[in-house]
Amino acid sequence: MWQKAIRRLEDIPVEDPGYASAQKLLATYQTNLGTAQTQLQAEQEAVEVLKQAQTSVQALVANSSSLESKQKISQLQGIMNQLQTIQPGTTAYSEAQNLMQAAQTKLEQI
Repeated sequence: MWQKAIRRLEDIPVEDPGYASAQKLLATYQTNLGTAQTQLQAEQEAVEVLKQAQTSVQALVANSSSLESKQKISQLQGIMNQLQTIQPGTTAYSEAQNLMQAAQTKLEQI
């Protein structure tokens, strides 16, 4: 919607009495579009990292009996490092924090 509004504002001719106001709105809308795009990218990355971490946890659980403690610790730390890259404010953040807490608890048990 920001892109559509930006295109419409860009179409306003210089002769139009509302041109100056349109230019101010244009700058604001372009900033808002950039913010929305940044948030979307962060959200997509967070969801992908969370999926990868969940897959890593499943693999660790499945192979847990055949792994040595050092290997388990290494894998848990790797998972926690992944989860720490998830930014606050994303939908995946809360779940990532819960998963990180569980990994930390397991790490302490080992």
